[in-house]
Amino acid sequence: MLVPKYYEDLTTLHLNTMPNRAYYIPASASMNTAGEKRNCSDRFVLLNGNWKFRYYESIYDLKEKFFEEGFPAADFGEIPVPGVWQNYGYDRHQYSNIRYPFPLDPPYVPQDNPCGAYIHRFDYERRQDAPEAYLNFEGVDSCFYVWLNGVFIGYSQVSHCTSEFRVTDQLRDGENVLAVLVMKWCDGSYLESQDKFRMSGIFRDVYLLLRPEQGIFDYFVKAVPEKDGRTASAPANAAQAEERQAEGKMESDEKTGSASGGIYCTGQIDITFKFFDKMIPVTCRLLDAGGNLVAERQTTDGRLHMEVEHPHLWNAEDPYLYTMIYETVCGNAREVITDHIGFREIHIEGNVLYINGQKIKFHGVNRHDSDPVTGFVIREEQIMKDLRLMKEHNINAIRTSHYPNAPHFYELYDRLGFYVIDEADNESHGTSARYMEAEDWDTQSLRWNEMIADNPDFTEATVDRAQRCVERDKNRPSVVIWSMGNECAYGCTFEAALAWTKQFDDTRLTHYESARYVSGIRKYDYDNLDLYSRMYPSLAEMKEYLEEDGRKPYILCEYCHAMGNGPGDLEDYFQFMEQYDGVCGGFVWEWCDHAIDRGTTPDGRKVYAYGGDSGEFPHDGNFCMDGLVYPDRRVHTGLLEYKNVYRPARVVSYDQNSGRLCLHNYMDFTNLKDYLHLSWKLLCDGVEMEEGMINGAGSVNSGAETCNTGAGQEMSDDTSSLARSCCLDIPPHSEGSLYLPVHVPERGKAALLLSYHLTEEAAARQEILPAGCCLGFDEIPLETADNVNQTARAIWEGIPAGILGERLKKMRKGHPAVPVAVKEDDKNVVLRGADWRYVYDKRTGIFSEMVYHNQNLLAKPMEYNIWRAPTDNDRNIKKQWIRAGYDRTISRAYETKIHCAGQKVDGEGQKPNDGGQINEELPAGTVALESQLSLSAVYLQRILNIQARWIIYPDGHLDVRLDVTRTPEFPFLPRFGLRLFLPKSMTEVTYCGIGPNESYADKRQSGWHGRFETSVRALHEDYIRPQENGAHDDCDYVIVENDSLSFAVAAVSAIAGKSAVQKDTFSFQISEYTQEELTAKDHNYQLEKSPYTILCLDYAQSGVGSGSCGPELLEKYRLDAEHFVFELGLRVREKF
Repeated sequence: MLVPKYYEDLTTLHLNTMPNRAYYIPASASMNTAGEKRNCSDRFVLLNGNWKFRYYESIYDLKEKFFEEGFPAADFGEIPVPGVWQNYGYDRHQYSNIRYPFPLDPPYVPQDNPCGAYIHRFDYERRQDAPEAYLNFEGVDSCFYVWLNGVFIGYSQVSHCTSEFRVTDQLRDGENVLAVLVMKWCDGSYLESQDKFRMSGIFRDVYLLLRPEQGIFDYFVKAVPEKDGRTASAPANAAQAEERQAEGKMESDEKTGSASGGIYCTGQIDITFKFFDKMIPVTCRLLDAGGNLVAERQTTDGRLHMEVEHPHLWNAEDPYLYTMIYETVCGNAREVITDHIGFREIHIEGNVLYINGQKIKFHGVNRHDSDPVTGFVIREEQIMKDLRLMKEHNINAIRTSHYPNAPHFYELYDRLGFYVIDEADNESHGTSARYMEAEDWDTQSLRWNEMIADNPDFTEATVDRAQRCVERDKNRPSVVIWSMGNECAYGCTFEAALAWTKQFDDTRLTHYESARYVSGIRKYDYDNLDLYSRMYPSLAEMKEYLEEDGRKPYILCEYCHAMGNGPGDLEDYFQFMEQYDGVCGGFVWEWCDHAIDRGTTPDGRKVYAYGGDSGEFPHDGNFCMDGLVYPDRRVHTGLLEYKNVYRPARVVSYDQNSGRLCLHNYMDFTNLKDYLHLSWKLLCDGVEMEEGMINGAGSVNSGAETCNTGAGQEMSDDTSSLARSCCLDIPPHSEGSLYLPVHVPERGKAALLLSYHLTEEAAARQEILPAGCCLGFDEIPLETADNVNQTARAIWEGIPAGILGERLKKMRKGHPAVPVAVKEDDKNVVLRGADWRYVYDKRTGIFSEMVYHNQNLLAKPMEYNIWRAPTDNDRNIKKQWIRAGYDRTISRAYETKIHCAGQKVDGEGQKPNDGGQINEELPAGTVALESQLSLSAVYLQRILNIQARWIIYPDGHLDVRLDVTRTPEFPFLPRFGLRLFLPKSMTEVTYCGIGPNESYADKRQSGWHGRFETSVRALHEDYIRPQENGAHDDCDYVIVENDSLSFAVAAVSAIAGKSAVQKDTFSFQISEYTQEELTAKDHNYQLEKSPYTILCLDYAQSGVGSGSCGPELLEKYRLDAEHFVFELGLRVREKF
């Protein structure tokens, strides 16, 4: 073997690396080096590009000393650096969540350890003012050996942290040859068992830093506001406020709208420097955001203190940054480091977390480095797309799961305003998968910590990972919490890491979720752990902790698993968090779906690969497809749900008589008037009637008119004064009122849709979102004298009302009523009208044929339906559903009675059912069919007993009433309703319900009750693993059409006299794909379209929840009623 086995030696984590230090980029003059602007520094030499590369399946296959000068590399190919070799045809991708891809035998890894040999040639010219050179690798998976010009430089590991080597003595003017050997596995791989694809190589930037012989090596900035107890006096008027701000005397509370108590504060800056060899003077200049000099000091002893009166504080809503310029001069060598400082503090009082004296909530997300094309390689353009989407969807915090991000990205978090939980590159989750005779989790978890977390052999490695994270990112104001890692259990290794972290940095909090997994053989030390962290607890578990213990702030480091069609319980978690100050927020798992881009199918469909698609073992399937955005950053409906759940303001109440609207400001530091303006729409039966706007200053506009109330009336002096005095001037965490009267219509379902938009001023401060960007909305139901959707009533009753009024008038004239003719045989009841023919199957209790105007409405028989293609969040309950036979049901009718109004059953050789008696309750010429039936699994007892009543009117209209009783031994139902197979040509859809996004019982915050015109194709949500999608809840009607035929369905809400077990509305789903197809296929590109348009009309569906990695579906969202009634009106006509 050509190299020593450092890769499985716990005593050799790094060799010849520089000590840990803060990230910064030096230059010869002051310049902005944030993010990729660092490339402009004359002291920064980027070595990225196409490097020579060869892959070896085993380290033992590497025979040639490729690192020696003059090595020809004739059989080497090329690979981009940064890059991961699996994306370029070497090795194969592997996705694993928990299990190690190699035997569990720490610290040893497979003997045939794959590796990649890299060679890169570059030119260098030594500079007299910066003769020292330091080689930096910001990310290499998993460990690597380095040579320069044939000389061994060193060895390092920890994939997501920077390794720096001094290479001054090995560099030469002219061409240099850099050689790197990267191992796929090392002992550190046991600590990198994160839920991700396993990819290898140099995946972050490689560069040289050119430095003077003497200068700053490291510095640690602590910039905190200090309260001195003096209460600030508020400016008497706007002019005085402007004057005080111009003089620099405006308190931070006044600038930001903070509710932190108005305490006059001083900004305290303390900086500790370390130097290369000897201490030299450092000149420090502090500039405000406008570039004005705030303070200037020089230190000669390596310590510096500054005080700033009335500092503008940093927070995620107002990420104000000062610029600090550090300048050193030693002889002729001058070096300048330009960095940014944010004043902020974080602390705990009782069990409540405060930032800058204000209680805050993290509206966070877990973010992996992941791209379907570039893998772990993320450029600034890519992460800026993520951050822009996060801001657009009201995310204010990021957990860097489960490793540090590239160092220059934190400067973006500082600038754009995100609270960051910075997580060490440490997860030994795979040790929980050890074989034990006992299979239950309680027993296994007791021994989880034995192999690594409570093993002293791994203490140095664990502490090293914490130190490398903390030291590198210690100067970033966005970092408010240090996380020791993820899912390793707990023991001596983490006790040591936490002790070092708290001793090193007393300005931030500490976090580690898996601290509760211990063996119980000794008492463990939690004194250095600040937060009580959990992932995926139920609301009941959270309540128990907060009300019975609750000593530390409760943080949800992961919750609401966003896999596939989900999450479905965001609103419930939001409401719970708002009840308890001791809950400081949470981080949804996770930001993006992880997948590999495999191109497209011949018909142009995108192919995304996940676990198992590369033939790997072990793998965890599509468990990596668990994000709020698709791999290409298209937005999931779950992210739209998140956005509106965490909207910056919410309606508390609205008095439609007076027009008084009460709002709650959910922002932590910002007055609503400084952030939002409002727009509103008055809807009736889903149709917009009026609209207007309210700006932050207090003026109310209606459409193009100014100074209107929105009801078409001029505002009185009193009304105008009220609007100006209270409109949107609402401090954080407070309520306020404004005046918004509207003309409520006399009849119909009316609602006020209030939307929140970013002001121009806020957009200018924020940089990343455009003015007017909608940040959420509220729908306010209004009361009318006749609170029934008039269009639904028109559909149900066939009367000329609502938006279909004129068309229904014409149709009634053209379709005179002819009594329904009835003919019965052993199997069927055949019903005829003037221009229609229906066949009712007495064996199944449902219609098998419907012909209208010589056109088949049913391409195959209707079905009673309880199955849905399981969502990812159904992954656990679906086992019970399948065991109960819900996916293969049979309907059986035991008896069918025919009731005729005004005529008798006729038919050759047939006897009139029920004696041919006339049912006086029905209109003349009408027929009613009543069937007693059941729905059963193929091999099990009855699931449902159904009493079905179908009424057939002379014009072909149908009413259906299904009285359903569920056998209580069975699990809750996925859904209940009718499934219709319509002609493929019926693709136009109009509905009035919650839209335009898919909606379910527990996932409906991103939509509103409106009238939407769309298509069957557009209603499909194309999840990468096919599943139930595209349903719309709480509908009054839906109309499906082709060029000549309309099929309309109206809810029971359109009529009076409902019982307590009836629902007012219904849910529908319409698709090109059957639920069987969606169930069977593993990938969306494999889906085959049905020859029909499939329409599901549901009494209800169960909610979607977040059970793929979370608690069971909340009971209130389960379809588990033992008795319910479902009633609909089905109407067929020539095209409406």
